[in-house]
Amino acid sequence: MSNKKLVSFRLPDDLMQDLRTQANHNGISVTELVSRLLRQGLYHREDDKQNEEEQVNALVDRRIASLEEKLQDLKMSKQPTQSGTLTALQALLTQSIIDPDNIEIKSRLTQLEKMHESNLEMKTHITQIEQMVERLIAQAKA
Repeated sequence: MSNKKLVSFRLPDDLMQDLRTQANHNGISVTELVSRLLRQGLYHREDDKQNEEEQVNALVDRRIASLEEKLQDLKMSKQPTQSGTLTALQALLTQSIIDPDNIEIKSRLTQLEKMHESNLEMKTHITQIEQMVERLIAQAKA
């Protein structure tokens, strides 16, 4: 018993002639040619779906890489503190509440200022990253 089923289709005369010509050229039956063409068309649709998924994945990967690059740039860049605004630590030094000539205190104050600036930068970076992630999520949903 054959695993093939007899089906009936109406095709335009010119298409049927093209099928016969192509089948003869390939040395196969019209039935075999139609089967091959149908399989090719069906698999092509599956490939298109896979390609779409791959394209979406590639887009997400590129955006993640871009975000990581921006994060790295943000880590490397230093934002200057606001001009005209003294930090509390600078105010202590200028008011002479502590001895500004004391090297140990000066060193600790410098470290604290750096930590303070770093914390401010990180807060800015986190806000920027959150905004980027929100945009990425919104674009992925669209």
